[in-house]
Amino acid sequence: MLLYSPDLAFLNLLSQHMVDLDMIRATFRELINVQGTSKSELIDGSSASDAINGAGGDDTINGFAGNDTIWGDDGNDLIDGGEDADFLSGGDGNDTIYALHGADEVHGDWGADQIFGWDSVSGTANGSILLIHGSIGNDTIYGGSGDDDLWGDEDNDRLYGHFGNDMMRGGDGDDALYGDNDAGGAGVEGNDTLLGGQGLDSLYGNGGNDSLDGGAQDDLLEGGDGLDTLMGGFGADILNGGAGNDSLDGGDQADSMDGGDGDDVIIGGAGMDSIQGGAGDDGISGGDHDDVIVDSAGFDHISGGLGHDVIIDLSGDDIIWGEEGNDSILDVEGSDVIYGNEGNDTIAAGGGADLVEGGDGDDYLLGEDNGLLTGLYTFVAGNDTILGGAGNDRIFGDGGDDLLVGEAGDDLVNGGDGNDTITAFLGADTIFGGAGNDSIMGHIGSTVNLTAVAIYGGDGDDIITDGAGADTLSGEAGNDSITATAGGRDTLLGGDGNDTLVGNAAVNQIWGGNDNDVMTGGGAADLLGGGSGNDLIYADANGAEAATDGNDTVYAGAGHDTVYGNGGADQLWGDLGNDSMHGGTGNDMLGGGDGDDSLYGEAGNDTLYGGAGLDVLFGGDGHDEIWGGADFDYVDGGAGNDVIGVGADDDQVFAGLGDDTVYAGDGNDVIYGDSGNDEIWGGEGNDTLDGQDGNDLIGAYLGTDIVYGGAGNDTIYGGAGNDSLYGGNDADEIWGGTGLNQINGGFGNDILGGGLDADAISGDAGNDTIFGGFGNDTLSGDGDDDVLFGAAGNDSLNGGTGNDTLRGGDGDDTLGGGSGTDILWGEGGADTFEFFHGDGSNTVRDFSAADGDILALDSTLWTTFGTLTAAQVVGNFASWGTTGIELQFTDNGEVIILDGFWNMAALETMILVM
Repeated sequence: MLLYSPDLAFLNLLSQHMVDLDMIRATFRELINVQGTSKSELIDGSSASDAINGAGGDDTINGFAGNDTIWGDDGNDLIDGGEDADFLSGGDGNDTIYALHGADEVHGDWGADQIFGWDSVSGTANGSILLIHGSIGNDTIYGGSGDDDLWGDEDNDRLYGHFGNDMMRGGDGDDALYGDNDAGGAGVEGNDTLLGGQGLDSLYGNGGNDSLDGGAQDDLLEGGDGLDTLMGGFGADILNGGAGNDSLDGGDQADSMDGGDGDDVIIGGAGMDSIQGGAGDDGISGGDHDDVIVDSAGFDHISGGLGHDVIIDLSGDDIIWGEEGNDSILDVEGSDVIYGNEGNDTIAAGGGADLVEGGDGDDYLLGEDNGLLTGLYTFVAGNDTILGGAGNDRIFGDGGDDLLVGEAGDDLVNGGDGNDTITAFLGADTIFGGAGNDSIMGHIGSTVNLTAVAIYGGDGDDIITDGAGADTLSGEAGNDSITATAGGRDTLLGGDGNDTLVGNAAVNQIWGGNDNDVMTGGGAADLLGGGSGNDLIYADANGAEAATDGNDTVYAGAGHDTVYGNGGADQLWGDLGNDSMHGGTGNDMLGGGDGDDSLYGEAGNDTLYGGAGLDVLFGGDGHDEIWGGADFDYVDGGAGNDVIGVGADDDQVFAGLGDDTVYAGDGNDVIYGDSGNDEIWGGEGNDTLDGQDGNDLIGAYLGTDIVYGGAGNDTIYGGAGNDSLYGGNDADEIWGGTGLNQINGGFGNDILGGGLDADAISGDAGNDTIFGGFGNDTLSGDGDDDVLFGAAGNDSLNGGTGNDTLRGGDGDDTLGGGSGTDILWGEGGADTFEFFHGDGSNTVRDFSAADGDILALDSTLWTTFGTLTAAQVVGNFASWGTTGIELQFTDNGEVIILDGFWNMAALETMILVM
């Protein structure tokens, strides 16, 4: 042992050749300087500020009091700075250094050093500050109770901050830094700063509000309790925030981060990061690259950042942004707001009322079956897939060709722009296809769900199919195809465009809208409206006749429409345009409206209204009622007992088979009765009425009419006007009415009546009965045995061939029996009886001089006698017969008997030679 005093300013053991000395101790409290040897010494300093260098060897150096400067130098030294503010340097070797009292500065230098900083002196409230450098080697450094500055420097160091707000730098190497106490103790919390530096570092903040920076390479950062800030730096780091409201930044490369409890802020940075938010209201950003983010309870804000991220939200009401990249987002529970943003994202919304926006890209969005999904959105272009789930969803596809599925619940779905495919399974859904050529299916595959669906196709050529409920299907703009497949009472609206609309077996309302539509009802009593455009409308399914066809009502609307009622008692109404309407089977009602229409009643007892325009109307089979309308119409009644009426124009009617009733109306009409016992009434114009076959009743009414009874026993009334009436075959009855009528009975035993004016009546073939009526009539019996009654007026009667009976009636009549054995009655008035060569044997029953009757004889009766006077005629041919005077003309065998007239002298004055 060496004791040294203040008298020695500097003690150099080597210069004193004290190489075997093992202990040096100061004897006074004065400043000393000691230089050790290469041996292992025990050196005790004084209470003053000493300068001690242990030199070589494993030295033990105690500085004691004073602001000492101690170098351990070579060897594995043990250094205790003692009290006050010391500078301690271990030098080479594996040193153990205690900086226990005062604000010491410690350098471990080379070797695996252990450095302890501890302060038990009551100096300040927070203790003294230590500055400790581990330098080269695997150092272990313990801070004191104050705010320490610990440097691990190179190699693999362990730093313990202990009490106070410590600054800890691991430096190079794989370091372990503990902010409070040791690795296993709780200690007293301090707000520490831990810097890992280069190497695989482990940083533990423990208690307090710590700041941890891993630096380069792959580090482990544990924040512990408190409001910690963790920065991974460059490398694949593991960051655990622990309890408290922490801030985590992974930095570069693939980091694993867990915020733990508390309201944390987590930033992934560059690299493929794995992030867990933990409990609390966290703010998470994945940063660049492909991240996996898992968050649990709390109101969290999550941003995937760049890259193809996987985001899993376990619970809580959160806001999630996928940002750029093809992200996968799973929302398990909570009422969340989710934005996929750019990229082709996959989003599964979980339980709760979620609001989801896919964003740009081709997205796949899925709603949770057990949740209440309030929204699924994608407001910008992208071919998205969205599955809504069991809740009341709001789904918006927007731009791109989207696949949207409402699933169960009362959903609101909007496809937006693009060619979308939209499906609603169950619930009272409202669907908007938006722009683009969309395919929309409501309640697909459901046969029991009767909840109503409202579908609006929007712009574009859409395909719309409904479900089992009472649905509203609207194609809106575009050439749409709309089909009601299930059994609900649906309303189909075509809107603008050339649409195809098909109803189901229930009672449907189908409205085509503008443009040229194709519409088909179902098997029930449907209401169909074509709207404007040239529409093709089938009132029943597939244009077929079936036992289930309903009694449909069709309003074709404006445009040139074609309508088929098919089965059932249908009502078909045309409106504007040149329409073609077919009633089909059933007792139908057809109305052409304005325009040049073609109406076909077809089978059944139909009612047809042509309306305005040049219409063509076909009654078809059945007992039809047909009304032509105001303009020129063509009417064919078809089979059945029809009632036909035409309006104020020049119409043409073929009544068809059956016992028909036809009203010509105003205008110059042409009417054909066809077979059957028809009733035909002319109307006000100059009509041509032809009963054709059957026992017809024909009335010409006003105008100069031409009437043909045709075959059958017809009854004809001429009406007012100068009519031409022709009976045709069989036994007809014709009455001229007012006007100058021309009447021809035709074949058969006819009854003909002239009417009020000067009529010309010809019996034609058959045993006819002819009445002149009022007026100066001309009656011709023509062939066979006729009976002619002149009645009132100065009539001209000619029996024609056959054995005729002529009665002049009132007025000055002219009677000629014609060939055959005729009987003539002049009756009232000065009558003239005319006879010609070939007239045969004639008897005049009431020849009277008092009435002024005249016997007019044609000179052809006596061809061999030449020209004769009346007296010569009497002298050559007259004689008294058994009933009166008889004139027998021997040249040709004609005989005239003046029945009851005996005055031969008077006869000479009553003969007129022609």
